[in-house]
Amino acid sequence: MPIRIAYALPGTGLSGGVKVVLEQVLRLNRWPWFEATAVAAGPYPDWFGVENLPLIPADPLDFDFSRFDVIVTTFYTQGELWMTWADKTLVHFCQGFEGDYAEAVEKAEHLPIIDRFYRNAAVIATVSEPLRRRLRRFGGRVFSIGQGLDPRVFRPRSQATETDPAILIVGPFDLPFKGVAEALQVAREVKRLRPRVRIWRASPSDTRRLEGAICAADDYRLAMLPQQMADLYRRADLLLYLPSQEGFGLPLIEAMACGTPVIAGAIEPFQDICRNRYPLVDLSEPSRAVAATLNLLDHPEQAWCLRPIGFAIARRYRYWKVIPKLLGLILYAHSHSHSRTQSRRRSKPGTRS
Repeated sequence: MPIRIAYALPGTGLSGGVKVVLEQVLRLNRWPWFEATAVAAGPYPDWFGVENLPLIPADPLDFDFSRFDVIVTTFYTQGELWMTWADKTLVHFCQGFEGDYAEAVEKAEHLPIIDRFYRNAAVIATVSEPLRRRLRRFGGRVFSIGQGLDPRVFRPRSQATETDPAILIVGPFDLPFKGVAEALQVAREVKRLRPRVRIWRASPSDTRRLEGAICAADDYRLAMLPQQMADLYRRADLLLYLPSQEGFGLPLIEAMACGTPVIAGAIEPFQDICRNRYPLVDLSEPSRAVAATLNLLDHPEQAWCLRPIGFAIARRYRYWKVIPKLLGLILYAHSHSHSRTQSRRRSKPGTRS
């Protein structure tokens, strides 16, 4: 019998986090003796570009997980699953610590709930080493399994295809820590100094009216398929990516894999990814991001020199490295959970071992 794994997703809306979970579900099912399914409230994620996903459309908090062996939680609001299904193997998959963002999204009152959730989560998988270190203080077993991307989708361009230089800005505007507003401010100044520069936006939701008060995009794309997103990376002259906080930062390595230079902030996850091999900018001084952007636009030979460095960084992030680590973690958690269950049974009078 295969080990049956269920990922509990709070929704199916377009986001990097949901995309990563769906990728893991697909890739786990390629391994013998494992059967993975996502349980998520919301419509079918057409934006993912895959038909017949192993997806059950249901609210995980109301779902019967009886037939599954392993439950993977993905958000702090799923704490009751750790109580209701305590006889199952439970793993929490963390792509970013929600406590870091609570105040930014006006949910500071949720901090005690977040804290309690992570103290109850006995086994946690993270996507980066900085995030693993961040969560060790809660006392559970925390592992970094890394992050992956599909090189068949995010692959290099052969040459530039646009006549006027284009700056790409990605991510949701309505999450302040994603840095879209800051990137638009930098783009506005760059466009003032270099009027021919075009600003491209890729967003999961339409917030162009709000963004227009800062800098109106010349091209605004919504809910793009991964293949379309990769094509946009390849066509852009650079990615302007300035989040103040991230659990990992997929756009950074996606753009690098496509051969697109990146202007990114010197935050801890990006420093861990780049390891002093790729230039990052100080977010405390926006003028530095403006100067770095102008430098790459005015000196395309320098941008071209960043390509092999970006390729080398992106090559470290492959699913063939991630999935074995994830499987090992699941087997570890499953064996320990099974041992605890057997121990509880033996401790009951009249129970046969």
